[in-house]
Amino acid sequence: MKEKVVMTILRRIMIAVLTFMLLATPAAWAVSNYIAISLGTVGVGTRAVSINTGGQVAGEGSLDSGVYHAFLFSGGAMRDLGTLGGAYSSGQGIDEAGRVVGYADTSAGVLHAFYYSDGTMQDLGPSGGPRSFGNGINDSGQIVGAASTDDSSTYAFLYSDGAMQDLGTLGGQNSYGTGINAIGQVTGWANVDINSGDVHAFLHSDGTMKDLGTLGGQNSYGYGINASGQVTGESSTRSGGEARAFLYSDGTMQDLGTLGGASSSARGINGSGEIVGWATAGWGGRPRAFVYSGGMMYDLNSLVVSGLNGATLAEATGINDRGQIVANTCQYAPMGCTAFRLDPVSGPPVVLPLPVVEFYNVSLNHYFMTSLPSEIALLDAGTQIKGWTRTGHAFKAHTTAQAGTLPACRYYIPPGYGDSHFFSAAPDECAITLVKFPWLFKETDAAFYIALPNTTTGACKSNETPVYRLWNGRMDSNHRYTTSTVVKSSMIAQGYIAEGYGPDQVDMCAPQ
Repeated sequence: MKEKVVMTILRRIMIAVLTFMLLATPAAWAVSNYIAISLGTVGVGTRAVSINTGGQVAGEGSLDSGVYHAFLFSGGAMRDLGTLGGAYSSGQGIDEAGRVVGYADTSAGVLHAFYYSDGTMQDLGPSGGPRSFGNGINDSGQIVGAASTDDSSTYAFLYSDGAMQDLGTLGGQNSYGTGINAIGQVTGWANVDINSGDVHAFLHSDGTMKDLGTLGGQNSYGYGINASGQVTGESSTRSGGEARAFLYSDGTMQDLGTLGGASSSARGINGSGEIVGWATAGWGGRPRAFVYSGGMMYDLNSLVVSGLNGATLAEATGINDRGQIVANTCQYAPMGCTAFRLDPVSGPPVVLPLPVVEFYNVSLNHYFMTSLPSEIALLDAGTQIKGWTRTGHAFKAHTTAQAGTLPACRYYIPPGYGDSHFFSAAPDECAITLVKFPWLFKETDAAFYIALPNTTTGACKSNETPVYRLWNGRMDSNHRYTTSTVVKSSMIAQGYIAEGYGPDQVDMCAPQ
């Protein structure tokens, strides 16, 4: 029996160590800075939706009367595209020639897909029929969207050479097309069966609609597709779970994570695989626009060096192959919003800190944190390593050495002593830990880079946030790291012991 227990412990240790080695800290990724250019307005608000390689933008603007009109931003000017005879229109897609597709009210008050070119808005039909929506266009003039039928179902369509083709479903009643690439591959979402109402993202290619699956939940939605057939969108991670941005590539759906919060959604992707969308930055936090590049998600607000004038970008909806991005100060509707085009700034790229995300395992009553995107995705998926969920708390740290920072060592505490992890940025503590506790395993000398406070006063610099370390004081040793004084007080009230410098017991100082 004793031998079996020992072997089980050793097996768990090896799994933990090998897992970390496979998820070893990636190199720091550099991203561009941007200048924000306001697109102006056709009334009292503007929301950008798509952008072409020439920097022309399509979207929708709110008129003084409160109705929305499609617009084309070109040559520094905003153009109202009008309607199909009714009150409302919305621009959704744009090709390299500046031709716009979307949907608009007819004189009968029915929404129809439209194609706008050379000053003329063409009704794509169906003639006299129910509603239709144009959502994307490629340079061959193929248009993707959705149309309703007389029985109130909706089907994804491909409009080409004057004909509207039904792309079918994944076995259910409805489908909806959202994006198209240069070779006519289409993405969107469709019902998977008649009864459940669940929808899955799809890739339609060569006459076949492929189910892209989910991230473990019931529903997924495809929004963007590039020339390589990579699809991006959002998916629930479990039944009733929060939506998460995904990238589907080479048969695999990857969770792109968040900015430290619970939710995210990817809306556009370019030929280099750079992705834009929105993500929450904290539990219950407001959405913020992101760019995902080189395996990392960045808050676009932190990358804009001029032009926002105090505004906050809530979503990014498109990115072209030159790296230009369209983003908005609010989501879904243009009233009161400002649309921006973000132009990359030439010169040395910047290296930004990444979130260190906290997880909790209720069965173990343990906390854990990591800055590794691959490890975060593994824990979020919950298939290989089960039982861990985000707490909604996170702080920032660097992936490479920066002025004033130190490497944080990461130790694994094996079963029997805690089955958890310990982090420290204090060189003397990192050095003595293995001497005092020889049963620990050092996984890395530099899990991330972060500053230490003044070792006497515990004070951090004005541009830093104090990080507190709380120890549970139990045989199953576990530490919690937090920037919240409320969490700190709550943990102390539960019997946790604060460990750090100065009267406030500050352990580390995170960049803001």
